[in-house]
Amino acid sequence: MTGEEGLGPKDVIAVLYDPGKTFFHVVVTMKNEPGALADVAKKVSSAGINVLGGFTRASPQEPTGVWSFFAEPQGEGQDSEKVRRAIESSKYCERVDVNTSRSGLLVDSYHFPIRYNPGERAVMISPATLRLIFDRLISWFGTGGEAIVYEMGRTAGLYGGQRMISLMGMEAYGALRAEMVGIYAAVGWGKVTLVEEGEDREVYRVSGSFECAGVESAKPKAQFMRGAIAGFVQARKEGVPKCVETKCEAMGESFCEFVVESKRHAGS
Repeated sequence: MTGEEGLGPKDVIAVLYDPGKTFFHVVVTMKNEPGALADVAKKVSSAGINVLGGFTRASPQEPTGVWSFFAEPQGEGQDSEKVRRAIESSKYCERVDVNTSRSGLLVDSYHFPIRYNPGERAVMISPATLRLIFDRLISWFGTGGEAIVYEMGRTAGLYGGQRMISLMGMEAYGALRAEMVGIYAAVGWGKVTLVEEGEDREVYRVSGSFECAGVESAKPKAQFMRGAIAGFVQARKEGVPKCVETKCEAMGESFCEFVVESKRHAGS
């Protein structure tokens, strides 16, 4: 199965709440050896808990790795100590930390900061919150607010492009740009596809954009994504590209479409 077919969302659990349930947050530090995760998983199964989601972290340079997950008990009588003892019986286990919900509330208090690439810190913010921020700017400043949101996106796209160029080089960045836009889906901005590419003109489509999905608008709304696409292209071009949103999901289309012209335009 290819990545384009999709395997569903990527869930990052920060908090669980259900006043009628008990939840555990378990963090297992284990030896970084083949078979360690499988053995620990067997112990987790024997502990009588159902894993709800989490992550693993292991580096070839480190002697230990981490499996952090949220879980709920299956049946009566399960508590944090029983869970801990069951997992500690693995020969690969170095340490087990278990936090239990209080009145149905469990917050991830173990992990900070968030990293989405090795060594690169990230923050999480909901699309609804971002849209409220953008809409407030536009309500205050009108077209000036739209320009501010666009420049925020362009700065983000340009910075991300420059970071990738420093990592892989200009030639690879240009040659692999159709694959590179997959990063936007990986970080939750929208599913971007390069549908037309030329020396001076490129066309991108974005479905599920955080700005436009589930939103209604009488005019093109994706100012931030328009800027992000422009910045992505600008990273490998001279001057500031012109980027126009020709279709918008918020206006009833099935995707947003952006036409990028790389020649200099007035005011650049």
